[in-house]
Amino acid sequence: MIFRDKPRFLLIALIATSYALMVPLSLATAVTIDVYQWLLSLSPFLLSCLTLAAFARHKRYLRISSIAECFLFGVLLGLPILFSTYAAMKLDRPLADAWLHQIDQAVGLDWWGFIRMVDHHSLLAWSLGIAYQSFGFQLMGIAMVLCAVGQKDRGYTMILCFGVIGYCASIIAIWFPAQSAYVTYQLANHPPLHINTSLGYGFLEQFHAVRSQSTFMLETSKAAGILTFPSVHAACAVLYSWGAWSIKPARYPILGLNMMMAVSAMSHGSHYFIDIPAGFMLAACVIAFVSAATASSLNPAQPALQNDAYLQRRKRRADQAQCDQTGRASHPELQPALIAIETAPAHSKAG
Repeated sequence: MIFRDKPRFLLIALIATSYALMVPLSLATAVTIDVYQWLLSLSPFLLSCLTLAAFARHKRYLRISSIAECFLFGVLLGLPILFSTYAAMKLDRPLADAWLHQIDQAVGLDWWGFIRMVDHHSLLAWSLGIAYQSFGFQLMGIAMVLCAVGQKDRGYTMILCFGVIGYCASIIAIWFPAQSAYVTYQLANHPPLHINTSLGYGFLEQFHAVRSQSTFMLETSKAAGILTFPSVHAACAVLYSWGAWSIKPARYPILGLNMMMAVSAMSHGSHYFIDIPAGFMLAACVIAFVSAATASSLNPAQPALQNDAYLQRRKRRADQAQCDQTGRASHPELQPALIAIETAPAHSKAG
């Protein structure tokens, strides 16, 4: 059981460690959280998921329990990851906008040309906006679907990768705080018609507040994604595509959606171009590392117990074997004939 459920246990360990580290990090960075507000808004969902997961696990409804747990674990990871992004920006290191802008110019990217092209096609701008906002829905939705189709280990691994990506992005971003491409390119002087720029401007108030205030209270109702480099949206576009790849009907639709989400990080998320490949590389490294760590969870000397359907088949076989043994014991006079049939050569049985 421990070997089979290694992704789940690693995910629980990550969540427990995350909350344990929040207190010392809060003291070190002077970033505090309005925990009461967070609990007030989410406690009904958390308690419902916890109750459902515990009941289903007790009754051995493994798919239902894993669905509830993935939702629960994803929500629980959200708070410490969000806190880590604010703690990283609270260190108030010099802005990296000029450096990121220079890289974009070095690769020959026409940022303004890209924005004008997207804004010229209203349907494209709308579609990219929807893709950009699918970030949270995909995380929960894909993981729960994986559990529903019997791939719970992959669902747990996907949530685990999300957590590692979030923390790695926060650590990297310590050295690359940035106000975003919208500010550098002065998009406010030439506002687009169809691109929803509120998504790319909305985080600036929180970004400047956490960097300038001596102590900062993180209110979850006002929180925003304040990291620029690397792009977490781009990283999760890779992660979500990887997670859904084993679900054949959803493979290419999810891939297409996440290609759009990665592109929308520039048009709607106010990212520089370099943020996107940086996010891709981060996701690839995390997925490879976590997959290698969880692959050892399967004992090569034993069959891989992938889902509850496999367990049910084993139980039926065991019940059938028990019935055969009971029948033998109740009719001892048939034992010689049965032994003779079982030990006879294959061609004799066929004949």
